[in-house]
Amino acid sequence: ATIEPFPLASHEVPRGLSIPDKLYGRDEELQSLADAFARTCAGGREFVLVVGGPGIGKSALVERLRPSVAACRGYYAAGKFDQLQRSVPFSGLAQALRSLVRQLLTESETALDAWRVRIEEAVAPNGQLLIALMPELERLLGPQPPVLEVGPVESKNRFHLVVTRFLR
Repeated sequence: ATIEPFPLASHEVPRGLSIPDKLYGRDEELQSLADAFARTCAGGREFVLVVGGPGIGKSALVERLRPSVAACRGYYAAGKFDQLQRSVPFSGLAQALRSLVRQLLTESETALDAWRVRIEEAVAPNGQLLIALMPELERLLGPQPPVLEVGPVESKNRFHLVVTRFLR
């Protein structure tokens, strides 16, 4: 029996799934993020939370902003509140803040000194609370004094205050 010549691999199925890098039906949400970013470029401050059910494309939507931030030499930080880590308080916020601190640590020594001064002024004397949330911060600030023991309400208020001051 003779086998006739044929083109190789013309009927093979690709081994991997190829998903196009395109968002569908998210123009309004993408515009909202772009508007928030434009306001920050003009000197404003924004803290954006994107909410929704698992698997609907929140991460892909937010990730679309990364090239714009990089082009403006800004810092991009994002975190996920993973449904498997619901028992870990502030897990998504901690993830985003840790990402931000890791970016800061790549800066020059001069820039790091400026950040160190600004952050120390903002979080003193409660810097240890933030180091517990994001251990990378200790590489920037150095060891911090222990925080005073207070009641649960005061502790919660103090934590919110120090996180807000850090973000500012």
